[in-house]
Amino acid sequence: MKLRRVQFGYCYIYGKISVEKSESQIVKEIFDKYIHGNSLLKIADLLNKRHIEYAPDVIGWNKARLKRIIENECYIGKNNYPVIIDERIFIKAQDTKNNRNTQKSTNRHSDIYQLNVPIVCAKCGSTMKRKKDSRNADNTKWICQKCGLRVKISDEKLLSSITDILNYIIGNSAVIEQKTLYENNISNEGRKTENEVYRLLDKPYIDKETVMQKIYELISLKYLEINDTEYNTYKLKEEFEKSNLLSVFSMPLFSKTVRSIKIYTTKEIKLILKNNKEIGVEQMCKQQ
Repeated sequence: MKLRRVQFGYCYIYGKISVEKSESQIVKEIFDKYIHGNSLLKIADLLNKRHIEYAPDVIGWNKARLKRIIENECYIGKNNYPVIIDERIFIKAQDTKNNRNTQKSTNRHSDIYQLNVPIVCAKCGSTMKRKKDSRNADNTKWICQKCGLRVKISDEKLLSSITDILNYIIGNSAVIEQKTLYENNISNEGRKTENEVYRLLDKPYIDKETVMQKIYELISLKYLEINDTEYNTYKLKEEFEKSNLLSVFSMPLFSKTVRSIKIYTTKEIKLILKNNKEIGVEQMCKQQ
């Protein structure tokens, strides 16, 4: 692969840096498309589809290469390069870049970025990703990565809903209890051993040593098979009961108690707690 010795849009003529006609037209097109609303990713895709070479035998446009062109002052005549881009257009491109730079105004320490649990689609159960429009704080969407479901819900609304549900549980900790019967969860091996104990006890002559051995075996199996839901529920109730009602979102309480968040098309949410109990706003309304 041949490497460029001068910036894209230029060439050497008799040892002097000169404008390369076809490439300079591409540079102008890049600036024009960028300041008229096209993303770097879209421009890269267009250039690759047209098989425009970035370097001899290299067709590999990407955001990084285009960003270097947009930011390169060589195109306005700096560093002994001939002018390709008018300075006013160059400045407009920099303003466009700065206006699109959502990272400058993003506080990565805010609560919305600290939600360390899966956000899932209520329709298909797949992961949802957050997409924020920096130009409109209320235009935040959660998009399902599988079925494409889009739910417009602001960060403030999401955190407020989570806080409301946490407060509801703080005031009604009994709602997190799970109605599960151990008998429904016993394994085939455990049930078989349990039946063997009953059969031994039903015999006219009871061999105590054999019966005790089977009972110990059954106890051992049941101990290993104990569902931890009851323990998790106990720990969760303890956590909620010692908490005061929240005036703002609490990351510590959230992290200790919530396993995932489910988002519905109606913009309603449910919290899936660490004992797998689901609590939502709709349930709160029914209880009140």
